Amino acid sequence: MRSEKVGFRSFDETELRGELFIPQVGLKPYPAVCLCHGIPVSPRQPGDRGYAELAELFCENGIAALTFNFRGTGESEGDFDLLAWPADLEAAIDYLYNHTLLDKERLGVAGFSGGALAALYVASRDPRVRALALCSMPGDTSRISLSALQETIKLARASGSLRGIDAPGTAEKLKKDFDLLNPKRIIKQVSPRPLLILHGSADELIDPKEAEEIFAEAPEPKQLIIVEGAPHKIRLHREAMEKLVSWFKTLWLK
Repeated sequence: MRSEKVGFRSFDETELRGELFIPQVGLKPYPAVCLCHGIPVSPRQPGDRGYAELAELFCENGIAALTFNFRGTGESEGDFDLLAWPADLEAAIDYLYNHTLLDKERLGVAGFSGGALAALYVASRDPRVRALALCSMPGDTSRISLSALQETIKLARASGSLRGIDAPGTAEKLKKDFDLLNPKRIIKQVSPRPLLILHGSADELIDPKEAEEIFAEAPEPKQLIIVEGAPHKIRLHREAMEKLVSWFKTLWLK
């Protein structure tokens, strides 16, 4: 496996930065998965390498993986704007689609929590996304209260994990953005692309029942996996991530 730092621009020229992990096993061109992080509200803990460990797990199984920061987070430019995250993801897909080592016909997206909302929105409209995994995703964002989002913004301000959130009304705008990206309005538009809904039974933020409800509304082909004991930050649960990688591997590397 090898990795390289990458950069690409979103629709408004905001520079987005990430890292592409390329396998050293299997045959070129490689299938690839774009990993979409959630809304960070606290600093990364010591020893936590973010999504790099998951990207390496994909590579060990012959699948390339791209990690990147949405605008307003990490090393990318710009201010936080959830409604612009789908456009940022489109830019990441452009990058992967045009990479000479990667297979245009085997390009997938795996989104986590808030990043899963952007992933679902893009996949519902962009046929280049050939498979979609939604991890720890809220099934109905209308259930998220304004007070909960106000607390999210408060924590993010304290930690410095999001940029551009000091203006009054930030939580109110985030509430509107969540409503516009509500999975209940979009989930039926993914078919006929394969869909995986992955959730932890111990998710402390989003009830696993929401995963079951949105799965029931999704057309085939689809699969639901509830991982016993996995928390909301499901990327830290090894068994859950092995199931995620195995799902893509079964699709593309039978």
